[in-house]
Amino acid sequence: AKEPNSAPVALEIRQIIDILRPMEIFSRVGAQEISLPPQGSIRFPRDTSDPTIAAYAEGATITESTPGTGELTLTAKKYAGLVDIPVELFKFSTSVSVEAWLRNKFARRIAIQTDADMVNGQGGTGIKGIITYSGFRTVVAATVGANGNTLEANDPSKLFADIATQNARIDEGFFFAMRPNLWQVITHRRSDAVTAADKAGPYLFVHDRVGGGPLPLRLEGYPVVLSTNIPATRAKGSGTTLTLLLAGVGRSYIIARSGVVEIDMTNSDGSKFGQGLNTLRGMIFMDSGPENEEEHGGIDVLLETT
Repeated sequence: AKEPNSAPVALEIRQIIDILRPMEIFSRVGAQEISLPPQGSIRFPRDTSDPTIAAYAEGATITESTPGTGELTLTAKKYAGLVDIPVELFKFSTSVSVEAWLRNKFARRIAIQTDADMVNGQGGTGIKGIITYSGFRTVVAATVGANGNTLEANDPSKLFADIATQNARIDEGFFFAMRPNLWQVITHRRSDAVTAADKAGPYLFVHDRVGGGPLPLRLEGYPVVLSTNIPATRAKGSGTTLTLLLAGVGRSYIIARSGVVEIDMTNSDGSKFGQGLNTLRGMIFMDSGPENEEEHGGIDVLLETT
């Protein structure tokens, strides 16, 4: 006779365990999300300067001035991918909706890639990253090193002040964004080193530690977004794994899409049909950009481990 509970236990799999992906940035900071028109392009006229206003004496000639204008044009950029799927995966995965899983995987991966390009994309066939715009504000960290700079306690407020001085709409969703390692470094930096008695000076960056629990994700009173979509490949001297602190007005950023992610499947390829493979294609057309470039800025080439 078998011992009690000696029978093998069947593990019922109801879902495919997904991989861990970066967190999106711009969808979490209040960016405007709109639809691209049918022609795939939209133009936003931009006001770049005011008319000249002054006080004049009676009978004096008023100086003529012409306000400056510009534009932000968003044009459909194609982001797509192809995946070959064995028919066995569809046929024998009875406890998991493979097609639904793949559709969700495509949608999430496209969202992550486009968000990364919104930060650091080079334009052209893809989205132009916010840090590549000529109007993007730059502040240099207080401690400058040959192979990377060190973020100090007053640097985030300097970045905030620099953006605010451009008359940015800081009351419409100002945010900071950084990599998790940089957040860990600055939130645990103290004014003095830990001594043998395990004592140290006050924390330099985050002061709201009363009551225990997790540290609030806030800096200078504004929300902090953590994401590995912030690059860790910035370079200075021999330092090639540097990062940056990004900040800006979330509402000032526009994301324009043409519909949603399109998922199509085909088995019309002759060689793949003979191998029992179906091809799944995920695709979206979109673009994004800032209303005002000066409402965004950063502190670049930062050490992430100091």
